[in-house]
Amino acid sequence: MQECLAQRVVAVVGVSENREKFGWKVYVNLKSQGYEVLPVNANYEELEGEKCYPSVTELPTEVGLIVTVVPPRSTRRVVREGLEAGFRRYWMQPGSEDEEAVREIEAAGGVAVLDCIMVRG
Repeated sequence: MQECLAQRVVAVVGVSENREKFGWKVYVNLKSQGYEVLPVNANYEELEGEKCYPSVTELPTEVGLIVTVVPPRSTRRVVREGLEAGFRRYWMQPGSEDEEAVREIEAAGGVAVLDCIMVRG
């Protein structure tokens, strides 16, 4: 967990411009704590004036942690694409957890955390 929290560049997959959704709340919470946060959602070109990435395959390599705020089946796809792109640290928000994705992360030598990052970060 500490290894993940020590990363300064974080991508939030499932970010939303709807301020009532957890995708927005996680994004804003991490930014307020000083993280550089990159939004990922194929439905937006930008969010709050920042480039919004369509998928993890488009992220810059300096991203140290990928936070998922999507349904479990989407988490599985995000993890597979992310592992192929070289990302090894994942934080699955409650409701986003997928055991198959966790096994794939661990098999690749990565780290998976299943918890609410807003109470840990």
